[in-house]
Amino acid sequence: MTPNEYLDSFMNCVYVIIYSGGEIGLDPDMIKLAEADIGVEYTKGTDDQKTKIHAAAKELYLATCLFLGADKHRYGRLIENTENNFIQNVNQYPKTICAAHILLLNY
Repeated sequence: MTPNEYLDSFMNCVYVIIYSGGEIGLDPDMIKLAEADIGVEYTKGTDDQKTKIHAAAKELYLATCLFLGADKHRYGRLIENTENNFIQNVNQYPKTICAAHILLLNY
């Protein structure tokens, strides 16, 4: 499947989850990464800042899912290098769904 077809299929799954009442991206680890990106600790933030942190965590989670769910045969080396860099404290994971899609398109 092409990256565009994969993105469409992925987003359809996301829409089904949301339509069914599910929540995405509120994992505590994703919240911590979003806090670092926003620059505010969740427990100390205002309601507006908490909303931004939730949105950033959801986007980061979905971007990571899209990236890690990509075809291992085609993108395996890219995924493996990204995982190894993360272990060495170099976070090169795409932060948005758009960035993940562009990365897959251009790799």
